[in-house]
Amino acid sequence: MSRSLSAKSMSSWLSQALTNQRRWGDYLAPFRPWWQPQKSANLHGTRVVSVRAESDRVHTYVLQPDRRWPGFVAGQHVAVQVELNGRLYWRTFSLSQAPSHWQQTGLIELTIQTQPQGTVTPQLPTLLTAGSRLRITPAHGRFTAPKTTAKALMIAGGSGITPIRSMLQQWVHQNPTHDITLLYYNAGREPLFKAEWSALEQSMPHFRAVMIDTETSGLIQPQQLLSHCPDLSQREVFMCGPAGMMQAAHEQLLGLGLDPAQLHQESFGQAAVIPANAGHDGEPVSVHFSQSNKSINSTGSHTLLQLAEQADTLPNSGCRAGICHQCKCRKTKGLVYNTLTQQHSDTGPEDIQLCVSIPLGPVSLEL
Repeated sequence: MSRSLSAKSMSSWLSQALTNQRRWGDYLAPFRPWWQPQKSANLHGTRVVSVRAESDRVHTYVLQPDRRWPGFVAGQHVAVQVELNGRLYWRTFSLSQAPSHWQQTGLIELTIQTQPQGTVTPQLPTLLTAGSRLRITPAHGRFTAPKTTAKALMIAGGSGITPIRSMLQQWVHQNPTHDITLLYYNAGREPLFKAEWSALEQSMPHFRAVMIDTETSGLIQPQQLLSHCPDLSQREVFMCGPAGMMQAAHEQLLGLGLDPAQLHQESFGQAAVIPANAGHDGEPVSVHFSQSNKSINSTGSHTLLQLAEQADTLPNSGCRAGICHQCKCRKTKGLVYNTLTQQHSDTGPEDIQLCVSIPLGPVSLEL
């Protein structure tokens, strides 16, 4: 048994050293035919149909997934796999158009903002051109639009407008009489899809779009919310934007008396935070990696992926948001809390995702 584990560890080390990937299969994935899905990651071959510039920093990529791609619900997102300098990267992006558009045309759209300091997004306009091939996961996410809603307030910041756009388009398709107010915050930049919001105001009798420049009107605040949406207590609220803005909006809306059940916001890329009722007492716990025979202590503020990286166990990972399942690992014992599903594991052996799992007691992993 020890010889087998040693050989497996040696294979992982050699693959990492030669290819920057922990598994040989991950390195060889780009050389497979684009239409052949990678079953282990549940990936789907996808072709870039066209690219359009929304601004100097934002591009919309029109994609045609393979016929096996299962579709999506308005508000969901996908993980995209791209190859840069011989290394595979994962990034998560919201689908920015309605599911009805995909059902009619077989095409989906990802509207992506370039992050100047990022590794991947600055390369995408050059990397993803018409005819390019890439792989995507099935759609995920619980930030989705209900089929019907009497009244809704949509709050978006910057590129956080993308899932909001998907929801709005779907509601227009289903019933253009929805009563919806959109508050769209931007810092000194032209709002994305500005012409589309004007067109919706013409076609939807109860739709109102308010464009707010935070450089002149200030950051989100309770008085501002009430001024633009005086009946907000009667509305379902859907929010997507920078984490700081979303936290402020959430606190302000609760302070204005809204029920937490009325608030819905984007949740991918969650912070590793343990709720008070999760069962962690704050005491350090030990995480043991059996294949590398290493251990590390955790106080509960880090995911198992972060702990594995700190212990230098060469964990495989991708989106770091619980979507791509590249970091799936066998837990042989111990209790963990999943920040994505907000559920506890059993104490016995099971497969878990390292990037969204936090140890609540001593844990042993096959890594």
